[in-house]
Amino acid sequence: MEKHLINYLLVEKYLTLKSESKKMIKTHFKGYDTIVWNYVIENRAQFMIDESVKLPQNGLRGFEDCYNELLKITSSGIGWIDPKSIYYPETLRFYKPEVKMLFTRGEKHLLKETRNVAIVGSRKPTSYGRKVAYDLSKFLAKNGLCVVSGMALGVDSQAHRGALDGGGKTIAVLASGVNQPYPPSNLKLYHEIIDTGGLILSEQFIDDLALKYHFPLRNRIISAISDAVVIIEAGEKSGSLITATHA
Repeated sequence: MEKHLINYLLVEKYLTLKSESKKMIKTHFKGYDTIVWNYVIENRAQFMIDESVKLPQNGLRGFEDCYNELLKITSSGIGWIDPKSIYYPETLRFYKPEVKMLFTRGEKHLLKETRNVAIVGSRKPTSYGRKVAYDLSKFLAKNGLCVVSGMALGVDSQAHRGALDGGGKTIAVLASGVNQPYPPSNLKLYHEIIDTGGLILSEQFIDDLALKYHFPLRNRIISAISDAVVIIEAGEKSGSLITATHA
């Protein structure tokens, strides 16, 4: 499994490969864990890789940044879920773009062993909207359901808080990496989710900051891992409605 992670980091982040080359390598070897780099080196033209592109020959020698990230992941309690993992949500296989890897902090068994309800909505809800998000999440948590949201300000934060106060579990799907809680003002909430047996989940690399285009990508994951989606006070062009369209 670690070989899958190493090759994923190399192909998707640390090697200067064209998107076509990445796809050809993955297709040829039917995944990341079976890549044979000596074969790739000897057949660069087959994968449309220029001679100037540095490829791994002796493990991660010469790729110290990749090695350091791998060490950070494996030594700091960060988990990862690839498409061959028993924890990979089957529903994600139907979503585009493909979710190639999920990084986690906390209890990834929540993806398989609980019924999950997503509660998402406005970052600037009315006081009524905040109360509905909190009360509904607390009710669901008390009745054994896991609340899923995106840890954004407003409705998302109230959803997580309600679940925690209800003594239940909650999953936060981030638009940033799992080491970069976003927004920073929710750092305390982030740690509470982990400390109470919840889950932090992201497909972004572990130290990535949240970028604008990450949010709609995040929303499809929220939808995929949830049995139902509740939208509270979402605007017509909001990310919450993107989540709903994926449901």
